[in-house]
Amino acid sequence: MCRSLFLSFILMVSAACQSVDVSRDGQVVERSFEQFVSAPTETSWSGLRSSVDGHPDSELSRLVSLVVQYHEARDRRDLPNSMALKNVSPDEFVTREIQIADETLGKLKSMEGARLWSLLKSLALQDFDEFLVWSSAELLFRLDPPRFEEVASIVSTNPEKTHVFAETKARWSQSAR
Repeated sequence: MCRSLFLSFILMVSAACQSVDVSRDGQVVERSFEQFVSAPTETSWSGLRSSVDGHPDSELSRLVSLVVQYHEARDRRDLPNSMALKNVSPDEFVTREIQIADETLGKLKSMEGARLWSLLKSLALQDFDEFLVWSSAELLFRLDPPRFEEVASIVSTNPEKTHVFAETKARWSQSAR
């Protein structure tokens, strides 16, 4: 009987500790997210990616992971690399990447909210990776054209980013027809 009570107590303590760990994990990702959003640098982006990789179970981690997944599929779709085309035609490869991007977009639609908009805006404003700007612009346009226009006006003083937003709008406006 004492042994059974002791084992029950150990199991309860263990469950409580796991709950604290999950909460702490969420806080690590939250801090990294806030650092990136407030100062979108390559270092803060790497820190956010590392915290998400180390703590994949939080909702914020899933959100960031989906944005990264979309970015990688968009990047491969638009710039297919001959090294990635093993045993598959270029058309099949691009079709597969379009499917991945569209599925990821559907998941992101269900997670729309302030965090997603903050992340996409920060990715559009950062200056260390032009391809992330393209992905951010595309996601903004496909998810919420008025938010796209809002961010486009913010980056309008930067000719390279203005070009990215103009090209994105032209491409996806035609696709919607």
